Amino acid sequence: RMSFRITSQHGQARCGILSSSSSNSTTTTTGLLTPCFTEITNCGSLLNLVDSVFNEQILSHNSTTTTTTSPAGSIKQLNTFELLEMTKSIRGHPNAPSFRKYINFPSQDDNNLLFASIRHPIYHTTLGASDEELTGPTVSGNRKITPKEFIEMMKYINPDFFVCISDEVGSFDGVKRKAKSVKRSLDWLDRCIGYCSNTTEADNKNNNDSNNNETIDTSKKMIVSIQGTNNLKDREKSAVECAKRNVFGFAIGGLWMGENEEERNNILNIIIQNIPSNKIRFIPGATTPFDILDSILLGFDLFEGSYVNYLTTNGYAAVFPISENSENIVEKNTGNFVSKIQLFDKQYSNDLSPILNECPCFTCKSHSRAYLHHLVECREMTANILLDIHNSIHFRNFFDKIREEIKNETFHNYVKWFKSNII
Repeated sequence: RMSFRITSQHGQARCGILSSSSSNSTTTTTGLLTPCFTEITNCGSLLNLVDSVFNEQILSHNSTTTTTTSPAGSIKQLNTFELLEMTKSIRGHPNAPSFRKYINFPSQDDNNLLFASIRHPIYHTTLGASDEELTGPTVSGNRKITPKEFIEMMKYINPDFFVCISDEVGSFDGVKRKAKSVKRSLDWLDRCIGYCSNTTEADNKNNNDSNNNETIDTSKKMIVSIQGTNNLKDREKSAVECAKRNVFGFAIGGLWMGENEEERNNILNIIIQNIPSNKIRFIPGATTPFDILDSILLGFDLFEGSYVNYLTTNGYAAVFPISENSENIVEKNTGNFVSKIQLFDKQYSNDLSPILNECPCFTCKSHSRAYLHHLVECREMTANILLDIHNSIHFRNFFDKIREEIKNETFHNYVKWFKSNII
């Protein structure tokens, strides 16, 4: 069973511990420190790094920007529709292994968690829906999934926590369609909670990665998605109703899908007023450093790590200073600090310096900007590996710094400094 405990706060911003431990102790220190971000995967496999490289180069890394660091660990994020065809094939086999064994993921590890969501963390594809099913893209074309099939799939995958199936629409949809998405999502939520308590012998077998025959109540690790787009009445209704359910936490659906910044802030404020403060809060779509800081100010805990993938796949290296004393690169025209550099740019073809001189990552210690420029120009696979190592560690250092500022009750000043100096 998942647990989430808030350890410190500054205003609405908060630090916590996220753990899959069955212990209810208020003094446990195992687990992942929040705010934190997920590692994006394709059916359980990281996009640019194999597990051995990730463990050696990322998880073994110690931050040089803060006095305290998070325990070595990660949250691997799965996309439900990517797994739909694969899990059907595996489960149809007479000697089907558990999903965790199939992807070689630890069965019990407080510092390494498995997380499943419906909304794709990179593409944000709009999904079709009827009252009985949700339609989304798979490797074999569009496929439909009902709430019952979704819960059966979650019981087989056995993630540590997951976002419940919902009808997510954007601000560009009509008034009736937005209201329908709220009603439909609440109906699916209640059906899913009901299906969670209906277990079979097959469910017990699928949830048994050790020799423990106890079946996990899936609703204790369910995150419910609050819908309503930019209609504040629909958002309030969805938040109030979702808060009545016995779930692990809350996600905010339908954001960064057509609304402007003012609408988004109004949406988030009204949701925060209507959900319990002791539950974890996940906000898909808030991926850039600026969006993350704004969301943490409002009290959100969990984010998608798709910004790291965006930087890596487009040839960027993160260089934004994490603190006032960090190494920085100044933009000549504005005098502000640069947040990223584009290694496709020919200015780096003869630059023998590392991405950042002070960065302790393998990429910066071993390779120059000129070499990385050559790799991205040639579309070498090694380019994505080396850039992902650097960008992942830089992003982890950023979150280490955020948690330190919250604990020191200086987070508000840190946000002001960051947003006024970095472009």
